[in-house]
Amino acid sequence: MTQDRETIWLPLLQQLTEASPSWTVWKNVDSALHREGDVDAAAPRQQWASLQQRFRTWAHQSELGPVVICRHIPGGINMVALAAENEPFFELGMKDRRIWRGATLFRATDLAGLVRLDHRGFRTVRGGAEGLFKLLLNGIRRGGAPDESALEKKGVPDLLRTDPEGVVLAARLLGPARAAGVRAAAAAAEGDWDRRAVAIVEAWFLSKAFTQPHVSLPRAYFKLRGRHQCPVASAILSEDRRISGDPVAWARSASRDHLVYGL
Repeated sequence: MTQDRETIWLPLLQQLTEASPSWTVWKNVDSALHREGDVDAAAPRQQWASLQQRFRTWAHQSELGPVVICRHIPGGINMVALAAENEPFFELGMKDRRIWRGATLFRATDLAGLVRLDHRGFRTVRGGAEGLFKLLLNGIRRGGAPDESALEKKGVPDLLRTDPEGVVLAARLLGPARAAGVRAAAAAAEGDWDRRAVAIVEAWFLSKAFTQPHVSLPRAYFKLRGRHQCPVASAILSEDRRISGDPVAWARSASRDHLVYGL
């Protein structure tokens, strides 16, 4: 990898932090800065237009390729700045709502009490909250079994163990399953697994999904068909954020159903 991705990313993260008191990174920032991952952020929907403009300005100033805006993934917007051929593109995903098991896990405004200012100058959620989110989103297979590989890869036990207070604060988002979520996190922090606690949390979200068809149905459709029809989603989920061939030609093709700038 020839580009210093941290040097490229940091000005944008700092600018978005200054521009919006609600915008925050909520997971995986180090994988974007030091490897080839994306930046997972949250911001209220009404702020997306202004934050998107800042992303476009940053991409231009950073001499990146065309910018592609994707709204196909439910609950958020994915902004992509293309890099050189064979280099992974820069992806900033912003969620107004994060969904798990077909129901709302959190809204962007729910994160206000969980944030801190990273020493590098951008807003992010505290470690225990990130650990709890990753435990649910990455560490639990359907039916409640642990995904041990994902738990290790995402550093979930370390995040949970180093900030138990953040776990408790974030667990408030689990409603009636709050206590079970804390128990599940405490077990995972020690390399154990509380199957009963996990089942309680999963059952609560599955039941809540029936009361949120406006959330669950678009998500189900996207997982069934939409992710295969959208070139941006396909590149994100199946191709490690890499474009085969000419990035500009790919962006031109994507412009049929995406906003594309800088062609």
